[in-house]
Amino acid sequence: MNRDEHFMSAALEEARKALASGEVPVGAVIVKNDRVISTGHNRRETGKNSLYHAEILAIDAACRVCGGWRLEECELFVTLEPCPMCAGAILNARIARVVFGASDSSAGACGSAVNLFSLPTFHPPEQKAGVLSEECTALLSDFFQNRRQQQSPSLPGIILEPLHILWEIAQTKDGQTSSLSLCSPEGKAVFDTLGQQYTLCLVIEDHQYNPEALLREQQLQDCFASIRYAGCSASEKAAAIRRTMRFRRIRRAVFVGTTEADRIAAETAGLPFVFFDTGTGRPKHFAHRIRKLEELPTVCEELLKSP
Repeated sequence: MNRDEHFMSAALEEARKALASGEVPVGAVIVKNDRVISTGHNRRETGKNSLYHAEILAIDAACRVCGGWRLEECELFVTLEPCPMCAGAILNARIARVVFGASDSSAGACGSAVNLFSLPTFHPPEQKAGVLSEECTALLSDFFQNRRQQQSPSLPGIILEPLHILWEIAQTKDGQTSSLSLCSPEGKAVFDTLGQQYTLCLVIEDHQYNPEALLREQQLQDCFASIRYAGCSASEKAAAIRRTMRFRRIRRAVFVGTTEADRIAAETAGLPFVFFDTGTGRPKHFAHRIRKLEELPTVCEELLKSP
């Protein structure tokens, strides 16, 4: 075992401490003059703090040991490629060398996803990747595989678009739409019930209202699992539906909308479509049409039970 592998083994021991606490297993050690002066492992969940990455905690401890913020004579060994936050902390601490085990193609900031060490503002650290990468990768892979197995299957889904479904349309005397009034108490009761039986998601056209604020105002935010923004076209909505289902692990769902483009989006995404008739626009033939929110649970239950 060479020098880098020796210190990466110490980082792996820290990662196993994170694993024992139910955290994503990432560990780090900081070395000065061939001696470990600080350690850290991921503690975001136990510490209830988004800053508690292994590298951040190790850097914080090293600064206290060294009595200053400059760690120019130090090396950082970490089991997973640092994220942008940790890469920024490494640059600001002036750490001389960074060695990591597993690469992170989704969020690695040392060259896999982005390379913050290429910024001209800072003197970049020397870096080395892939030290004990098999051990580091296996620890992470096993953790996520076990977590997926332990998770219960998601509920069937109801995906809704647009916000007209949530708020009834108020009209002036001449029949023109004047405003969107907030969801009625009866409608709120429907969503409360649906949220207990289904995974409710919103796919919102990106030019529409602020759904987060409106949901909070009506105390409906806990009913909806996620909100995703999409363009106006059917293909863009269909792509947003697919992403939503993958993210929420929804296997079966129905899509509720108010336009022909919504129907095409549902068909493209392979979902049954429920047309919510708001009373505006030309009437068209839809296989499943509702005029009141109270009708939605019955229709969705029939569609989700059908083969």
